[in-house]
Amino acid sequence: MIVVSDTTAVSNLLTVGRADLLVSLFRRVLIPPAVWAELLAFHSDLPDWLEVVTVTDSSRVLAFHKQVHPGEAEAIALALEVKPDWLLIDDADGRKLAKSEGAPVVGLMGVLLMAKRDGFLTEVKTLMTSLASEAGFYLSAAVRDEVLRLANES
Repeated sequence: MIVVSDTTAVSNLLTVGRADLLVSLFRRVLIPPAVWAELLAFHSDLPDWLEVVTVTDSSRVLAFHKQVHPGEAEAIALALEVKPDWLLIDDADGRKLAKSEGAPVVGLMGVLLMAKRDGFLTEVKTLMTSLASEAGFYLSAAVRDEVLRLANES
């Protein structure tokens, strides 16, 4: 499987020391140059399995940048070009734009559920707690409860 990611999910997983989940779940993890630059602003050492791929349609990136941040704009455009299994994006505006363009969207909580399903995590609750406390990842109580229900951990 191939995933294209924006900055937030990779950064959050790097912060809590579980970025390995991405490479375990997906054969390839693609990010555009803007995401690479954003990650380097917060993390000095990035995994070598992250593949930086440049978007060829710069006009699409410019159009998307009017609605979302640079990393999200490039990630959405890249996903539309390479047609991955998933576009990993959590920002509400980014998800809305990506879905409207036909990209297959998953968020970080969806990745945690996949990781549990595939045996890479024994539970999601502990990692959700770490993401909140260490990375500042916010989830509403309703979303948190739904993820735990789906993980059979409620």
